[in-house]
Amino acid sequence: MPITNLEVLELRGALFSEGYQVPAVFANRTAEREELLALIEGAGDRRAVIVADSLGAGKSFLIQMVAGDLGHTSAGSWPTVRNLANLAATDAAFSVVEDFDIKMPYADLTGVLDTIARLWQNLPPTVLLVGDHTLRNPDLLRHLPGEIATVRMKPLDTEFFLHAVGLRVERFTGHKGEIELFDPEFLAYLLPNTSPPVATFRETFSILWRMAAHLPLNRAPCRFSGGEFAHLHPFSGIPPESPADRLAKWLLDYIRRVYKPGVPLAALETSMLLEAAGLDMAPESFEAAVLKPLVSARVLRSVGIPYSRSAGRNDRFPPPYLPSALAFLSARYGGGLA
Repeated sequence: MPITNLEVLELRGALFSEGYQVPAVFANRTAEREELLALIEGAGDRRAVIVADSLGAGKSFLIQMVAGDLGHTSAGSWPTVRNLANLAATDAAFSVVEDFDIKMPYADLTGVLDTIARLWQNLPPTVLLVGDHTLRNPDLLRHLPGEIATVRMKPLDTEFFLHAVGLRVERFTGHKGEIELFDPEFLAYLLPNTSPPVATFRETFSILWRMAAHLPLNRAPCRFSGGEFAHLHPFSGIPPESPADRLAKWLLDYIRRVYKPGVPLAALETSMLLEAAGLDMAPESFEAAVLKPLVSARVLRSVGIPYSRSAGRNDRFPPPYLPSALAFLSARYGGGLA
C-alpha cells in the first residue's frame, strides 16, 4: 500500500530532517566506511586523514559510524576548530577535529592547523580533519606535518537518494518495497546532474520538508511532482531589477534552455556570467557585488577551492559556480523570482 499525503505531512520531520540519525544518511556509505576503517587500523607513522565535502553530505555521520565500529564511546563530542581542548587527551586510535569551513577567516584556519602541528607527536596515529571544501586547499594542508590521506564521499545521485529515503520510509511508516514518492522528472531537478555534483542530503531534505507542508490533506498516494515547489518562494530576498536579480533570471532561463538530465551541466566561470549579466565591471568586483550575493541567496553554489592562495585568490566563494538545486527547481516549476 503506498504512503499517503497525510502520512508524509504528519511524518515530514522524521522523513526529511537530516537531524534524525537513522540509517538513511548512511546508505551506500560502505566504501567510505571501509576505506576510513582501513586507514585508521593500518596507520603506522602518524598521519592526517581529510574528509571534506559540502555541508550536509553526511561527513559527521560517517565518522560516528566508524567510531562505533572501533568501540569509540565519545562519538559526537569531538573537538572542533573553535575548541581544540582535549585534542591530545585520548587513548583511542584516532582523534577528530570537525567544522573546518569557509565561514572561518584564513588566518584562523591556519592557526588551527599550526596548533595541531605543535601537538602532532602527542596525538593518536590518525588525525581526522572534517569539513567542507576548504580542506581541499593545498596551501592550508602544507601547515601539517606527516602523511596526508583523503577519503572522498560518494556523490548523492538518484539511486543513492531513493535508497536512503526508502530506509526512512520503512523505519517510520512500515512501508516496504519500491519507493514511488517522486515523479522521475522532478527527481532530475531535485538532484540535478552537474559536474561536479552539487546535490546534498541537507539541501534535498530541506526542500522536501518545506514542500510537504503544501501537500493535499487527503489519503491519496503521495507523489512529489514539482507543483508544491511554487509555494516556497526561495529567492524572495533578492532586490527586484538589481544586477543580481537580472543575472538570477538569466540563470533560470539558461537552465531551461541548456539542461538535459542525461548530460551533466558544467560549472560556469566568472567570465561567462559577467558576459551574461552585460555589466561593465572588473571580474573581481562582479564576483563581490553580484555572484557572492547569489551564493548567499542560494541561487548559485561555489565549487572552487576556498582560500586558494596558490591560485592568486583568497576568498570564501571562488569560481567556478553551479546553479543550486533550488535554482534548478525554480527554472522548471516556478516560484523562484518575482
